[in-house]
Amino acid sequence: MPGARRELSVDVHPPHKAIESWRDFFIHLITITIGLLIALGLEGTVAWAHHRHLASEAREGIHREIEDNRSALAEDKKALVEDEQRMTKNITVLRQMRKTLTLPKKGELISNFSWSSPGESAWKTAHETGAVVYMDYKEVQDLDGLYLEQEVITREVIRLFQEQPRVVSAFITHPEDEKLTPAEVELALQRAEEILVELKTLEQVVGQLDTMYSAQLSR
Repeated sequence: MPGARRELSVDVHPPHKAIESWRDFFIHLITITIGLLIALGLEGTVAWAHHRHLASEAREGIHREIEDNRSALAEDKKALVEDEQRMTKNITVLRQMRKTLTLPKKGELISNFSWSSPGESAWKTAHETGAVVYMDYKEVQDLDGLYLEQEVITREVIRLFQEQPRVVSAFITHPEDEKLTPAEVELALQRAEEILVELKTLEQVVGQLDTMYSAQLSR
């Protein structure tokens, strides 16, 4: 069981006969000392083997998790490019609306963003079991950076998911028989252009994460 402590014990028995000389005393003392050293050595070996097994299990779990995350990321990258294309079309529609000041036709402005959040349970488990203590410092540092990058990207994705509907929010409740104001269209256009820039920036960061995944999996 991970984290279970294994203990070795050594029984120290009194001599079967009375110590009659200094020679007998030192022989008995040396015997006890050797027995204690052997017991401590065995306990250290068992602990070392246990810690090594704990770290090895953590690495295997993290490796599988990164493989899964990278597979999901490949689909996320496609979805990100598709969202950039939709936002580019939205900008084209909004620029046309700026000339006509009319409401967009149904389906002309689209807000749709899909993303698979990467897993991090194996990394958390490695911390909870203490396995990271027995892994190489550089290895832990690299993994910590990788999972932090995942977290940053996930937060940015959530923010963009919340921001995108704001592009069309001004038109949803607008009376159909009234013309749009230039300010309404301009605000929506500005939001769409900003989101497109942020999506392209996110695409670059996602590419960096993919490179980090590749580096870890090649070890």
